Amino acid sequence: MTNEQRGKPDVAPEGLETLRLFLNTRDLEAGLDEFDEAGSLARWLREHELLGPDETVGHDDVLRARELREALRSLLSERSEPGRASRAAQSFNAAAQSAAPLQVEISPDATVTLVATRSGAPRALGRIVAAVAGYAGTPAWERLKICGNRACQWAFYDHARNKTGRWCNMATCGNKAKARSYRRRRSNTVTAGVAFDPGGRPGSPQTG
Repeated sequence: MTNEQRGKPDVAPEGLETLRLFLNTRDLEAGLDEFDEAGSLARWLREHELLGPDETVGHDDVLRARELREALRSLLSERSEPGRASRAAQSFNAAAQSAAPLQVEISPDATVTLVATRSGAPRALGRIVAAVAGYAGTPAWERLKICGNRACQWAFYDHARNKTGRWCNMATCGNKAKARSYRRRRSNTVTAGVAFDPGGRPGSPQTG
């Protein structure tokens, strides 16, 4: 399902868009994963100008790319809760180190760059990690979010002025969440209003 079919006007600016698209190579609702084998990962990386035409991708690279992607998803979705955010950061750091060993390079004009120490897929994934490092903590980074619907978890860029967006699409995931919340409150209200007699038979609703 494409972004247009989902109705999600969530395109992010500049390099953040690559991160958003990287996250959305897995569609939880449809049960699809674009990184299902080495060839598909290589195609995606080349389409996004992260991998050279003669560079190869192996099975282990697929596993590392998936691990990095899901660690990034957790990093974004758990950042508002200190305990979970700490664990998510540790997981991302480990996944990043495994997928793309990087080193710091500084230019004569004092520009600092993270550069992968290996070629091929590690270098491509290193560019993903470098983009995370470059944007983390910036105002734009705070707008790159994961849908609050746990069955969706689609990455979107929150264009709302007050940065309060929680759902990739209010008409779908947002309304589903509201419906679940309503049913939960309704169920709790009904349960609280039912009494049981000593014999264990349901009684009539309490009247106060």
